[in-house]
Amino acid sequence: MFETISWQEFLTVITGVVICYYAISILLLFSSEIINLFKQKQSKQITPETIEDQYDSSESNELMGKVKYETETSPTREKSISSEELQIQSIDETEEVIELSSVKPSDAILLGTIADFLQEIKALTEVVKDSSKEEATALFKSLISRYQQVGDTHYKDALNIFIYDSCEQHCAFNLELKEIIVWWPEAEKMSIHNQ
Repeated sequence: MFETISWQEFLTVITGVVICYYAISILLLFSSEIINLFKQKQSKQITPETIEDQYDSSESNELMGKVKYETETSPTREKSISSEELQIQSIDETEEVIELSSVKPSDAILLGTIADFLQEIKALTEVVKDSSKEEATALFKSLISRYQQVGDTHYKDALNIFIYDSCEQHCAFNLELKEIIVWWPEAEKMSIHNQ
């Protein structure tokens, strides 16, 4: 029996059955939406009445709800003045020229040197964090000797505190601030003369 049916006939019949199945399923499940779709297409003819009732159409109400307009209870009123009514007065004050504080070249070099010194302190702190106190002291003294010009400025105390804080946070040994102060070359000379 199956030998009398060709593959083309078989596929044609199966395709027809599948199409009928889906068409019936769609009609049964979505019949109300399909009917509304056709009704809307028929009623979309533009007439003056349609334009006037556009805001009240059921299509827009179903989609997003009715549009509500807000009315202001107290509208703001602007007063217009003609250009002749304006009275313009010139101010004879001289404008103050604000000068940006210019940094002297020597101060810029000093600030750059301090920034470099701070970076090297951070790097050295990472290097000596597991070393002994004596090794760290020797390394910090050699670093400070390279930056002697910074020791003559008012930044010296801030730099000492920075070294102390860095060692306090990262190093295994304990330092005191007065030990760091002695590391500076002029402080060493003074301590030798005091003995």
